[in-house]
Amino acid sequence: MELTNDILQKIKTCGALGYPARCVAVLVNLAPVDQDDFFRDFYDVNSMIYKVYHQGVAIGEYNQDAALMKQAENGDLYAIQELKIRQFNRDLESDRIERFGI
Repeated sequence: MELTNDILQKIKTCGALGYPARCVAVLVNLAPVDQDDFFRDFYDVNSMIYKVYHQGVAIGEYNQDAALMKQAENGDLYAIQELKIRQFNRDLESDRIERFGI
């Protein structure tokens, strides 16, 4: 499978939207012969597919937090609460990774 800029951008967008690997494979119109390699690379931290997908995940989370922050600045109580919950969960996940490596 050739990783063109168009395919990499679609993978990044799928990451931002939180789509699972199978959905990404469908959206990039992956040929059946390339599926095994794609799924292996999707979970390989050293692969370009993994890196681009997780860049998208980070961008998606940032965009959600930024939108919540704007609403929170205007006094939206739901946005303030949701932003705090997201920050807590992010801290919890970082702590879990640091302590247990999972």
